[in-house]
Amino acid sequence: MKYLVGLGLLVVASCASGPPQGFPLPDGRTAYSAFCNGRGNSMATCYRIAAQFCGGRYEVVDSDQTASVVGVNGIIAPAIERNLYFTCEVASRSKTK
Repeated sequence: MKYLVGLGLLVVASCASGPPQGFPLPDGRTAYSAFCNGRGNSMATCYRIAAQFCGGRYEVVDSDQTASVVGVNGIIAPAIERNLYFTCEVASRSKTK
């Protein structure tokens, strides 16, 4: 039973994401962070979150992915943290001739 509780907590923790959180960029735009942690997700999950949150158009500011090992109630398992930082305001690109 102890193992089932620990495994259940690990699965819930790896899937929990929540809505993107906003933060200001130096240029005045607002960026958001999407967390797509766990073995059942990938960076594609983060991209889908950004597209849904922004209504289709978004610009990636940065991203990272980290692998680590976590322990819950004596159970050790790999953990993958993925973060996508994006803005819904697509920056205009000036064209030069």
